[in-house]
Amino acid sequence: MHTPSLPLAALSLLATNALAAPATVPELYANGVQKLGKRQTISGYQPISAACPDTPLVRDATELGPEEAAYISSRKEKADTALSHWLQKQGEFSTDSQPTVALASSGGGYRAQLAGAGVVKAFDARDSNTSVSGLLQALTYHSGLSGELSS
Repeated sequence: MHTPSLPLAALSLLATNALAAPATVPELYANGVQKLGKRQTISGYQPISAACPDTPLVRDATELGPEEAAYISSRKEKADTALSHWLQKQGEFSTDSQPTVALASSGGGYRAQLAGAGVVKAFDARDSNTSVSGLLQALTYHSGLSGELSS
C-alpha cells in the first residue's frame, strides 16, 4: 500500500476543503456583495481620507523600542531561570549570570521545516527527554528564515 507523501496529503486536504466551500462569491457574502456585470464587489467599502500620524513612522535603530524592551526584560527573567535549571542538570556550571540565548531556524523547504521542528521538539522540556531538553524554555529569541519552496 502506498502512503502519500506529506505534500500530497496536504494538497489532498486543501482540495477537500476547497470542494466543501461555497461555489460562488454571493454565497460567501450573502448580504454584502452586489453584481456589476461580470464583476462582483463588496458594497460599503471605499477608501477614505485620513490624516497622517504626527509621530514618526520610522525610528532610528539605536535601541529597542519601549514595548520590546519591556517584553525582553520579562522574558529574560524566565529564560535565565530555565537556563540555570538546564545548566545544573549538565554538571558544575556557574549560574550566577546567564547570557541571552537565541535560536535561528533555516528556511527553504520541507527539509528545513522538518529539521527545525525536530530541533524545537528536542529542545522543549515538555516534549522531550534528551540532553538538550529544556533549552527551548531558555531562549529569549527564536527567529526563522522563510525560503522559497521548490518542487
